[in-house]
Amino acid sequence: MRLFTRFLFLLALALIGIIIQEFHIVAINGVATNLLLVLFVVLIVLRESVSVLGLLGSALCGIAFIYTPFWLAPFFVLGAIFVLLFFLSRLLTGSRATDALLLVGVGTLAFSVVGALIGGTPFSFVSFGIELAMNLFVTGIVALFVFRNVPNVR
Repeated sequence: MRLFTRFLFLLALALIGIIIQEFHIVAINGVATNLLLVLFVVLIVLRESVSVLGLLGSALCGIAFIYTPFWLAPFFVLGAIFVLLFFLSRLLTGSRATDALLLVGVGTLAFSVVGALIGGTPFSFVSFGIELAMNLFVTGIVALFVFRNVPNVR
């Protein structure tokens, strides 16, 4: 039951993040913070169980398929990036805050490059810079509160 409760709480957080991102509540020049990326990176760095991460990703893809089918391809790209970040996180420094910031930087770059390649639009350094700065800022704020009482891995 504890696993299911954690899953429901994280699903609610993810849905709130999607709403904030979709309605550009936190946006600069039309570029919104990728809150799903930040959420999954924080969960990866906290070593959340693979079953919870898989359930959360599957539920979000199901919701995207039902309500916004045109966002399904970006969700799969983001999912592939999350899997890459999951395995990459095992090779990093062991400092949770540093690892989270590195993973958000890599994830933002990967999502921007793959999005430009798939979408057929040119890569915008300005948009990338704004999104990277906002993602790193949000991750830093989250790291201040979440990682404060959690010991480092190594």
